[in-house]
Amino acid sequence: MDGVDLIFHEAGHAVFRIFGSELLMVMGGTIMQLLVPAVVTFYFFTHNQKFSSSITGIWLAQSFFNVVVYERDAWTMELPLLGGDGVIHDWNYIVTELNLVGQIKTLGNIIYGMGLVVIMLSIVAGVYYSGDKNTET
Repeated sequence: MDGVDLIFHEAGHAVFRIFGSELLMVMGGTIMQLLVPAVVTFYFFTHNQKFSSSITGIWLAQSFFNVVVYERDAWTMELPLLGGDGVIHDWNYIVTELNLVGQIKTLGNIIYGMGLVVIMLSIVAGVYYSGDKNTET
């Protein structure tokens, strides 16, 4: 799923570039990486495909965990980035611009916690809806 997440992440930069804000363009990668699985999950849930929504909810949780890895790298910037040397490290830019450099660990813990909540809810929903005879899969 990392490759799929990366495609949506990179597309997010292009989509959010239209708003004219460099900060929003940089944040757009993470926003889109989380937004796409969230929208897919919401679609399945609202179309009475609850079990399917629990599966795509796991994708959303995995995407949160993927974001945490990138966010926590904001200080050391050791991860290889698409585009090689000289490209902007999204999360280093974000925490610097928002004056949150001292909050990298706390921010990462919040994002990780959100991923944990989503994956736990998705697993519970998946087990529950796997036995629901009135819900399409």
